[in-house]
Amino acid sequence: MAARLLGVKKFGAMSLILSTAMLSACSFAEVSPEAEGLQSEPVRIEVDSDNPEEVVLGEIYRGSLEIQDRDAEIVPSGEGNFRVGCTGKILWENDPQRAQELETAFAAEEDFDGRDYNAVTHEEMMGSMPTDWTTNDPSGATWCDDFDEVDIPMNIVPIYQKNLLGRSDRYEVNSVTKYITNTDLQELVDASRTTPVRDVVEQWILTSVAGGGNLDTGDAVSDDSDSGSDKESN
Repeated sequence: MAARLLGVKKFGAMSLILSTAMLSACSFAEVSPEAEGLQSEPVRIEVDSDNPEEVVLGEIYRGSLEIQDRDAEIVPSGEGNFRVGCTGKILWENDPQRAQELETAFAAEEDFDGRDYNAVTHEEMMGSMPTDWTTNDPSGATWCDDFDEVDIPMNIVPIYQKNLLGRSDRYEVNSVTKYITNTDLQELVDASRTTPVRDVVEQWILTSVAGGGNLDTGDAVSDDSDSGSDKESN
């Protein structure tokens, strides 16, 4: 392979040296950006301050990353490297034609090799994203109720720039995404009307995500209206 890349013939030991050097260079390129990003770049979570659900969701991710000792902050829309959205809306933003095609296919009850429409929408969303952004699994909870451009699944999902999060941070983001339910989100929004949102979310993280209870009683969270997948482990 080294000979073909260099455009000349190399044999024996020289080929081995070149191949080893190229492998080392590739390994360094794969590891260093993530390590550098973890050391120098804070997570800047975009939030529209006029959207109460988005404020709560942004604070959930900020607080969860803070538990991981990761520097995270809330910033205005358009100024971040991490945002929370909905699968169908993000797909429509990046590829409206494909979002409309899915709407038609779902309405016709087309089969997608046994995959449910939530999974199909998430996969199409991932394929539509810029190459320097990535995502986690979506939540079973939904959002973006006021978005009516297309009628396709709107599961809550975080997206963020590649190399921004390390393995433990990604695990934390994925875990909290799967844990939140529509009931949780509504309760947190309601509670934040009279109590600072950071305090409300901190209590929920400690009692629900970390402690296995809900916001009000400490009992195990159960929300049959949401997909069971939001309680599964990563």
